[in-house]
Amino acid sequence: MKTKDEQVTIKQLYHQGYNITQIARTLRINRKTVRKYLTCDTYPGYRNENRKSQLEVYRQYLESRLKELPLLSSIRIYEELKERGYKGGYRMLCKFVRTIRPVKQPKAYIRVETPPGKQAQADWAEFPQVKLGEQVIDLHCFIITLSYSRNLYIEFCADEKEQALQNCHIQAFEYFEGVPLEVRYDNISTVVTGRENRRPVLHKGFRDFAAFYNFKPNICRPYHKEGKGKAERKIRYVRENFFYGRTFINLDDLNNQARDWLNKTANQRFNQLYGARICELLKEEHLQSLPHLRYDTRIPHLHKVNKDCLLSYLGNFYSVPYIYVGSTVDLQDDGKNIYCYLDGKLIAQHFKCLLKKGQMVINPAHYEGLKQHSRYVELLTANEFTLASQVPPAEGFDCLLAKYPGYFEEVERRELELYEKISHG
Repeated sequence: MKTKDEQVTIKQLYHQGYNITQIARTLRINRKTVRKYLTCDTYPGYRNENRKSQLEVYRQYLESRLKELPLLSSIRIYEELKERGYKGGYRMLCKFVRTIRPVKQPKAYIRVETPPGKQAQADWAEFPQVKLGEQVIDLHCFIITLSYSRNLYIEFCADEKEQALQNCHIQAFEYFEGVPLEVRYDNISTVVTGRENRRPVLHKGFRDFAAFYNFKPNICRPYHKEGKGKAERKIRYVRENFFYGRTFINLDDLNNQARDWLNKTANQRFNQLYGARICELLKEEHLQSLPHLRYDTRIPHLHKVNKDCLLSYLGNFYSVPYIYVGSTVDLQDDGKNIYCYLDGKLIAQHFKCLLKKGQMVINPAHYEGLKQHSRYVELLTANEFTLASQVPPAEGFDCLLAKYPGYFEEVERRELELYEKISHG
């Protein structure tokens, strides 16, 4: 039996004026074969429609079974037919079941358009294994769109926790320069803690946050993603139009590129429904004014300063001035910065390490004046640390030597294990 391509070639040559003998010589096949396929109306590999399947004897049983239980899986049907003597394969059964399974009627929805300023829709999207410089990490993208104008805001985060959600809302409201009357969500745990009498129970922290910005959380029914279709559609748009094919140095660079894309591309699109650009329609939203003060998302923690002038927080280490060794300080985390207070006084501030663990963020000024140098002198001379925000980025180690001559003096090179023993007594 010839393949479909060979049979097509035979017919093409015949229509080009080749006779049977010429076709046979060209393709090096028998003239009877040429004549056979020229008169054949079906191609090899196609099943004869008149041929009966061995599953035909089970057709009546399958039709009644699927009529009674339309969602019955093919694997369940396969197991039932084996008990009735079926000897064929599972794939053959799946193909046969598709021909008799009742066609699922697609759901119809009424398109809902909201008036200006009334609603926004928000959602999270996962971006696994994102390369930031030399690091590969799972990220989460907060996406919110104004339902009337379709103005869009996105922000990438290390997690989807309550603090990240609130910070993203604040950034979005400031980007839109106002607050909608309501925001529509899925049943995410940082917004909804459960349901009572089929009504959603809001997370206390988020309820307070929504009251501060004077908007109403509007919760979709469970498993009803169509309820916030404007946000759902934007997830694919962000993946394909912004994220795909770009490179990023770090998380800040990623969010800076995202903000630039929003301003130059996403919110410059033309809204066919209202006949204007999305950015121009923002003026028609007439959103609620922002409060005079920003919502404080900082989370307080009490931490004791270790003898190496560091305190441990979420797997990383942050320095405080050496005079506070042994003190219990109030550490406050706003999602991007770390603030350390003692008796209401700010004694240290650092950028928060978001994507790595085991990092040391050190301000060299915190060790100035120490007579006994700890193991971190060696780490500082080897540049094996992260300078805190108080030290200008351009201020390299040579400048620090000049600024702190008594502290950054040369020390004898020893194994770090020795310094560990010394620092822990």
